[in-house]
Amino acid sequence: MGGRKPILLQINSEQSYIIGIDIGAKHIRFALGNLSGKIICYQTIKVPLNISEDDLIQSLIKQVYVIMDESAILKEKVVGIGIGVNGNVENESGMITYSSKFELHKAYLKQEIENEFHIKVKVENSARAMALGEQWFGVGKGFSNLLCINVGYDVCAGLIINNQLVKGKHNLAGNIGHMVIDLNGPVCSCGQVGCLKAFICHDALKRMVLTEVYAGRNTSLIECMKGDMEKISGKIIQKAAKKGDSLSIELLKNIGQSLGVACTNMINIFNPDIIIIGGGIGKADEFYMDELKKVVRQRLVTTEGKETEIVASKLGDKATVIGAITLIITELYEMNSTP
Repeated sequence: MGGRKPILLQINSEQSYIIGIDIGAKHIRFALGNLSGKIICYQTIKVPLNISEDDLIQSLIKQVYVIMDESAILKEKVVGIGIGVNGNVENESGMITYSSKFELHKAYLKQEIENEFHIKVKVENSARAMALGEQWFGVGKGFSNLLCINVGYDVCAGLIINNQLVKGKHNLAGNIGHMVIDLNGPVCSCGQVGCLKAFICHDALKRMVLTEVYAGRNTSLIECMKGDMEKISGKIIQKAAKKGDSLSIELLKNIGQSLGVACTNMINIFNPDIIIIGGGIGKADEFYMDELKKVVRQRLVTTEGKETEIVASKLGDKATVIGAITLIITELYEMNSTP
């Protein structure tokens, strides 16, 4: 899966369409694109708190109809639906075995949506979908071995080796959020200490900001959040950093250092051609990237490892939804290539 682009992309690419869905922590993104990866229509809806599995499925179905109606694309021209979700996904069935954000356990999104639309549906972990999207349509083009790190409310990685997605025996590969980077670090949501997630994700940033503010640190973040500290987010921190807020800049540099340790470990284990940083943090590379690369250069032993290309995604918020579209493109390619 991945690699060179198939001939089918040049055949009726303007007459066949795919819908990609990115189920995020706070928003669900929908995109309708053609076989060349060009997005025709893009929409975002908010995710209600504590949404049930049934309500989530119905929201997805409703919005798929909406995006087809608004783009004036006939249902018959949609050849598949790809879905990226933050969670563990079973290979063949597409069952979401676990997703902490939505409390999903053995959720059959694939089956329910296929029953509604009678077309091919593929469900994959969001970081793996992102990795495919980057390899086909992003900064990962031309690389056979790449690692994508998706940082937001959680952190996970999508790994492609020799043009194949790496999933592992139980589809757990890439769960780097619980890679321990400091044995004396803060407690993670999983109950362990020192996990990468406890240093760079949303709850970690919130904890660090509150600690500094309650200690009397002067920061424009207080004004940005209008006094409501629950509104803290990576987006707000990035905006404040761009305006020169010292605490925000410090936090982003710290994220760079933590990511640097994680990237060092992944380079030592997998030796990718390129590492791509995406998710909400991807847009703040002017603040974290130098620190990240500095750690990698300091900690890696080999010259080749130190020269690993590390870049921020240029697909932005659309990285995973483009990857979800690519899930179907690769499926069509495999079907087209079968003798």
